[in-house]
Amino acid sequence: MKSAIRKIANAGPKSPESEFEAILEIAENAFVVYDSVGGIRLTSERLGPLLQLSKREQSSLRDFHGFSQVLARRLANGQQPLRPPWLLWQPGNGACREQLEFGDGELIVERTARPVVGESGQVTGWVERYRDYTSERELPARLLQTDKLAVLGQMVAGITHELNNPLTTIMGYGHLLLERPLDEKSLTDVHRICQEAERAARIVRNLLMLAREAKLERSSVNLNEIVDRTLRLCSYDMRRAGIQVEAELDPHLPNTSANPVQLQQVVLNLLVNSQQAIAEAGRAGRIALRTRHGASHVFLQIEDNGPGIAPYLQSRIFEPFFTTKPVGVGTGLGLSIIAGILRQHGAEIHLTRTSGEGTMFTVSLPVAQLQSEASGDKTAGSRPAGGRILVVEAELGVGRLIVEALTEIGHQVDLVGEERDAIERVKQGQYDLIICDWKMRGPNGLELYRALGDSGGLRRERLLLISSDPTLRDSLEFLRESNLVCLAKPFLLIELKAAVAKMLAEQAAAEPGQSHPAVETV
Repeated sequence: MKSAIRKIANAGPKSPESEFEAILEIAENAFVVYDSVGGIRLTSERLGPLLQLSKREQSSLRDFHGFSQVLARRLANGQQPLRPPWLLWQPGNGACREQLEFGDGELIVERTARPVVGESGQVTGWVERYRDYTSERELPARLLQTDKLAVLGQMVAGITHELNNPLTTIMGYGHLLLERPLDEKSLTDVHRICQEAERAARIVRNLLMLAREAKLERSSVNLNEIVDRTLRLCSYDMRRAGIQVEAELDPHLPNTSANPVQLQQVVLNLLVNSQQAIAEAGRAGRIALRTRHGASHVFLQIEDNGPGIAPYLQSRIFEPFFTTKPVGVGTGLGLSIIAGILRQHGAEIHLTRTSGEGTMFTVSLPVAQLQSEASGDKTAGSRPAGGRILVVEAELGVGRLIVEALTEIGHQVDLVGEERDAIERVKQGQYDLIICDWKMRGPNGLELYRALGDSGGLRRERLLLISSDPTLRDSLEFLRESNLVCLAKPFLLIELKAAVAKMLAEQAAAEPGQSHPAVETV
């Protein structure tokens, strides 16, 4: 381009060809200019990178015949050879165009031709424009695929919602059995039941987190935990694909400030991207994940032994809908979503290495600022107080589990299945705590919350919510405004007991005149 600009500066008003050449050099598209018999007068600099021509190949082009032969070796199988511009163009139609497909369809180029007409009306040459048309041609199909993914996400969320209640019951009764005297074989069997139920619960929870649209609310999270959780989610697919996954996690990794749902999506998308790349390579797969940290950032490296990324594609890999994968394998959204999420977090992703033997991406995230020790849990070390607890749960299996678990540690627990019965119970007797399902059939936790404010029988802050899907938009807004505690199903009994103990201890500290008998600390 500098040479072209220099020509304009030195040419003066009598060099229109130099001016024309300079205009082509600064244009976004690639151009070829022919004389009237098909000889190539000039090609723009962008032609080579777009059509995958080396500088030597581009400089050796002399006429249309030689140019078409060079391109024929790069066109997709079944693609017709290039027609000369004078055959592509038809009088009266203005500029005429066709689409060229290169390789396996990873590059689509739009070719446009029109004549150069002299003052006498005679054709003196031809101009061809070549434009990358890949993303534009595939956009409708990609948008359709995105809609399908959105529908699939809603289906997944609905299915996981239904699974969370039985999983809560299975896990809960399994842990209750572990606390009782059992023979060695029975104890081993119950351990296996609990382990598999917790594994299923992790899968369901991870699917739900990814399926729901979550608001960007950051907290202090550990990148190692996010990586470990995501690997558990992908472990079955990786084993089935014969891919060996290695994780080398920095044990002293400081926390980062991030939205855990979105950060997990970053790790998951990178893993899926590597898995698909390895499938293309057709070799024994290996993926390595490493975390490390510096003074101000934590880093995640993910490396695979796939085919790598061609140099001419590296500048486009973070573009939406751009993919080199076959139809039906990739949406072209994975890396662009990653880049967008990380930008929102003030973080970055870089392609740090690629070759025919694999690819490595590096993600860098700012280290979270240290929190004051004074902001820690003020109730730590306090003993929970036994009290009267009302459980409002339409799923009787879950309700009975909660009653049994809390009764065993000294609480007096009543169970009702509807909000109307709960209001009547509150009016009849004094409860220290109500545990209520947020999304019950019929009246729910929100209506009970409002009713408690009108009844005067129990303050609203004594309400502990449980939910099989606390990531719903209305749930998030209500929880943020009300400042209530919500346990996500399937929860562990130790989580339930800890939440109950903490809330009762806070009440005891706030109301020193009232005391409850101490019970077992869990």
